[in-house]
Amino acid sequence: MIPEHHRMAMVDALKCVDATFQMETIYDNAKFFPIANKLFKNGGTIYGNKVEVPEGVELIIVPDIEEVFSTTELIEKIRRQQP
Repeated sequence: MIPEHHRMAMVDALKCVDATFQMETIYDNAKFFPIANKLFKNGGTIYGNKVEVPEGVELIIVPDIEEVFSTTELIEKIRRQQP
């Protein structure tokens, strides 16, 4: 399993990615709008609240991929397979 900060570093290393950040609250994304003109999210809500983007920022919805398992599910699956 790859820790979240390592996954962020891998994504951040891509040439097509300008910046990555980890959200701790629903308000964290606003800190990054001054450096970004696009916000990529897996849905139009954050913690049940509608994503609000300032003028000039484009919200791009990237749907989750259903066949990807959560880390917890992967660990449970591996444990079930062990004798």
